[in-house]
Amino acid sequence: MKRLIVLMIAIFVALIAVVAVPIGIRQMRIAAAVNKIATTGAPTTIADLQANHVWDSRNAAWHLDAVDPDTQKLFAEVSPTFYDDESFDWRDGIPEATRGQLETAFATYPQVFAAVHSAIQCDYYSNFDKPASSITAFQQQLLDRVGIIRSVHRVLDARYRFLAATEQFDKAARVADDALTLVRLQEQDPTIIQYMTAAACRNSILDFLAELVASDSLSENVLGIIDAELRRHVAMDSFVHALKTERALGIELSSNTPLGLAISGQMLQPYLDYMRDQIAMGAISRFEEAAPMITATAAEVAVVAPAMDAGRALMNRQRAKIRCLRLVIALHKQSLVNETSLSPMSDAGPHEIAELIAEFEKTSEWGLSRDDVIDPFSGQPLIVQRLNGYWQVYSVGENQRDDEGDFKDDLDVGFPTLDPDNSVSVPDDP
Repeated sequence: MKRLIVLMIAIFVALIAVVAVPIGIRQMRIAAAVNKIATTGAPTTIADLQANHVWDSRNAAWHLDAVDPDTQKLFAEVSPTFYDDESFDWRDGIPEATRGQLETAFATYPQVFAAVHSAIQCDYYSNFDKPASSITAFQQQLLDRVGIIRSVHRVLDARYRFLAATEQFDKAARVADDALTLVRLQEQDPTIIQYMTAAACRNSILDFLAELVASDSLSENVLGIIDAELRRHVAMDSFVHALKTERALGIELSSNTPLGLAISGQMLQPYLDYMRDQIAMGAISRFEEAAPMITATAAEVAVVAPAMDAGRALMNRQRAKIRCLRLVIALHKQSLVNETSLSPMSDAGPHEIAELIAEFEKTSEWGLSRDDVIDPFSGQPLIVQRLNGYWQVYSVGENQRDDEGDFKDDLDVGFPTLDPDNSVSVPDDP
């Protein structure tokens, strides 16, 4: 009997060892991997994501938060014109009665635009009004405060479209430029979701600026201001920041949430391997990838991979749009410098773009380099063609095929040209 008991105990201990030893080894490997990440200075906890947090006038988000109630009220007054009516087009102008109502609304809440002006003077942005002590509270704040970002950008969108509709073109462009600056600040917030929110805001700004530039309505000085801000966005360093902070959130989830959620202890190592590869790729353009986009082969990572892949695809589309817009700006600025209309310049075909860019480098102190006009999807120069006497510039997009400027189905990436009947004269620089 005693031998039987000893044997049963030995078997029990052996079973525990069979289960516990691999778990222990795995946990040690994970701890070593996380420690290695931390030694590089990259965040690994939500405490790291909230390091050096301040909630005062040094934080751009603090200024926006202070006027959020007024921002909501202003949005409610302008949304019937700009958002409820999907047919609104600033190029059609605004009826006098509506114009008066909107002028009154904007004048009633000057503090909203004053707050934006103060915010873009800051170097720091964190949308957290107070540090979160738990992963649940952290995630909840991320979700709750996205609304502030969207409200501010919707009001700015209404403002610059109103100014354009009332033929205050340079002022409209400056407001849009402020909105771009705000997006760049907001990209300091962590995680891929915040990156995609900021990118969505930037996308609408780029579309508006493309319309405004293509209408030949901006002065040379303002074109230069817009281009200078666009230069700060094209590197897409914010995407790498989003990946690194997303990884920290994943590590925190594995340590402080029950098993069975998105990332468990068993799932963490494949997740870390996947994110390591994504971060190592960085913000390279699609054509620079040595192999097709990284695919999550481990079932444990499949739940997070789609968001990372979507973020990378979005990053490349945004870079393509920025490069397209910078080239459109260069073409329009050169027409102002040479005191010519765009139509004579539009005789150039796609194969002459390299010569045009070389000429810009010689004649313009803010000219584009050859790298600035490379399609991030194909690695070839952006496609430039003449349409109705206007420049059309676009990227081939993710299918890496020229679909002749098909933007509706997102086959190509760029901007549709304006109808020449909607063109306006170039104003004097204020």
